[in-house]
Amino acid sequence: MNGHAETLQRNLSALQRTTVKQKAEINRLWKKVESLTADKAALLADLKKARGEA
Repeated sequence: MNGHAETLQRNLSALQRTTVKQKAEINRLWKKVESLTADKAALLADLKKARGEA
């Protein structure tokens, strides 16, 4: 492999590691969003009950 190809391979490997890290972070944040959405739904249900709307 010549120097140019080796550089491209290193850059590709670095990009792939970054992509894996970004996907993991997106998944972590998405789980947090889902959790907060569920918390919001539960709080709204509790509020409706407290107001006698349910």
